[in-house]
Amino acid sequence: MRSPAHYTLRAVTASDADVVCVHRAAIVSEVGGARPSAQTADAAAFRDWLMPLLVSGDYAGWLAMSRDNVIAGVGLVLVDWPPHPAGGRDRRSGYVMNVYVEPVHRRRGVARLLVARTVTEAHRRGLRTLVLHASGAARALYEKLGWKSTPEMVLTIADATRGYDKFK
Repeated sequence: MRSPAHYTLRAVTASDADVVCVHRAAIVSEVGGARPSAQTADAAAFRDWLMPLLVSGDYAGWLAMSRDNVIAGVGLVLVDWPPHPAGGRDRRSGYVMNVYVEPVHRRRGVARLLVARTVTEAHRRGLRTLVLHASGAARALYEKLGWKSTPEMVLTIADATRGYDKFK
């Protein structure tokens, strides 16, 4: 079993966009978020969204390497956020996304290493709040690292039919 010391991290660059997209597709597939046909469309849209953020620096990410192979990754997106009790009056927050570790490298501290690097970067950038969506499998790790669960809900507008027709 490899320990986190056997892994190295390197910053994501624009040339890594395809790797980031592959990780995102794997995450979506594992959590059951989309059909394969929708994943293909999402991957193209995600890449189009990602590229300008990589160029501007509003997306920072890191890839974990085992020898010369990418085995994991994480992304940090800088977002404008209204003043919030958890974040004070700051307008910039960080959204942590695309936390992915290849299955054979899981439970070896790689995700913890990636999240720690992300928190260090958030601190360096003066961010006071980070948000992420955790899978059920990862929730315990984030809780151990001090993350708090929130009661966030999501509504897909295209699916919003019940109870809204009377407001038209």
